[in-house]
Amino acid sequence: EQKKILHIGDQYLADTSYGTTIQKLLKDTGAEVYSYGVAGSEANNWVVGTAGSFSKFENTLTKTSGSQSFKLQDLKTTHNPNIVIISLGTNYYDNLLDSKIEKEIKELVNIASATGTTCYWIGPPQYQLADSSSASSENILNLVNVLPDFVAPCIFIDSIPSSDEATINTDAGATEWAQNIFEELPLIPNPEAGKNPLSGSETPPSEATPIP
Repeated sequence: EQKKILHIGDQYLADTSYGTTIQKLLKDTGAEVYSYGVAGSEANNWVVGTAGSFSKFENTLTKTSGSQSFKLQDLKTTHNPNIVIISLGTNYYDNLLDSKIEKEIKELVNIASATGTTCYWIGPPQYQLADSSSASSENILNLVNVLPDFVAPCIFIDSIPSSDEATINTDAGATEWAQNIFEELPLIPNPEAGKNPLSGSETPPSEATPIP
């Protein structure tokens, strides 16, 4: 069966080498791949649609950009994917974890996993912002700690071990993160690690990194 992958995400997918690298790696598996990244987006943006600067990677590896609003439900109707990948979480760095965030994430997951679609949620990487603080880092770690439960039945992949805070906002760091995540995604033949859903196998969710 031809695999059709729909990948949505935030600024890392839209504006960095994470997006271009993982798009090419996924495409090289022989799958059709359609990626949409919107800078600054959180889960609710993909449920209700909120305009923002974006990049769009078509299956041909061409890219367009500008300002547009996307809804996951509309994108699923357009592309009819059998795999949905969600790369979101970084933009909760200034939000305290609450029931509203949980509700919005679960609403997006319900759309992603509807009709039996296989779904993977790639958590936020270690990041470095000019205004970063211990509170921001704690917010991200709090989110990562609960995401495996929030995103079920999607499979959660923890990006904290796969990324480097010192380099994540450089081309080299974002590329390395994409390569690491691709190796963790069970989408390609990898008999040694037993990760290979493009051939139909299953893999358990990654364990979240506990808060120190």
